[in-house]
Amino acid sequence: MRKNFLNQYVSKPTRSRGDDHPHISDLVITNEAFIDNISILAPLGKCDHSVLSIDCNFQTDILKKVIKYNYNKGDYDGLRQSIQLNWKDLLLPLQYDIDAMWLSFKQELENKIMQFVPKTNST
Repeated sequence: MRKNFLNQYVSKPTRSRGDDHPHISDLVITNEAFIDNISILAPLGKCDHSVLSIDCNFQTDILKKVIKYNYNKGDYDGLRQSIQLNWKDLLLPLQYDIDAMWLSFKQELENKIMQFVPKTNST
């Protein structure tokens, strides 16, 4: 365990049966020091293993639900028909500004995707 930088936190016997010598058979092994306290409690029912109560101190990232497009269920025939626009008339006023043309094209396409591709919640 030392060679692999692992820590074992149970130091008292956790199993005893009748007149047998109690021994440690329940282990708590980690590669990080997030165990604050381990309490060895009485066994449940007729079990010969003690109950371990473990206090852990660790941080978790809060997962945010992200809304994503479900492209598998998109109405692509409807999308194809909806983008049959007169692109020349739409983009001609912006012909001297390639960035503005791109943003206009991109915005139009994003609007159509929102219209024809459903969204799904994801984590």
